Amino acid sequence: MPKNTRRDNGEGSQPIQRADGRWQISIRVSNTTTGKPIRKTFTKKTRTEVVNAAKKYRNGLAQGVLADPARTTFGAWIQNWLDTIAARRVRERTLHGYRGYLRRWVLTQPEAKVPMETLSSVHVERIEERMRAAGRSETTVLQVHPCPSCSPMLWPGAGSAGTRCSVSRPRRPRNSTRP
Repeated sequence: MPKNTRRDNGEGSQPIQRADGRWQISIRVSNTTTGKPIRKTFTKKTRTEVVNAAKKYRNGLAQGVLADPARTTFGAWIQNWLDTIAARRVRERTLHGYRGYLRRWVLTQPEAKVPMETLSSVHVERIEERMRAAGRSETTVLQVHPCPSCSPMLWPGAGSAGTRCSVSRPRRPRNSTRP
């Protein structure tokens, strides 16, 4: 019985040693932000390094990380997060609220076009300042704030990341009661 030599989809090419002595693997990636497949090539000094790099990249794709962060914009990443991650983790009504906040305060703003590689705290602060200038409460601002320690919207399991954000969070006085 002949051995099946065909590789699975997304598995990539066999490691190939180039004329300069380095090793190379190519992977076809279809889950990009544009939806168009791209070919990602890894080149390393040793065969083991290139196999590990390709495996790490494939694992990242399997966990929902989009390919090519240089081309991925903040808005595209938010949209992908809404469609893939949030859609599985939250209820329909919660997802509807997330979509409304993010469409109004993030996706329609200039910061949505910033590549993820160059996104900085300055961009996030601009979004927050726009919200405050429009009269939104600090609780609303923090729901859109992309920080693992204080935003349940963008980071499910907020507060469990072990990191603390520099943004001051509104707190109730210790002895107050809810209305």
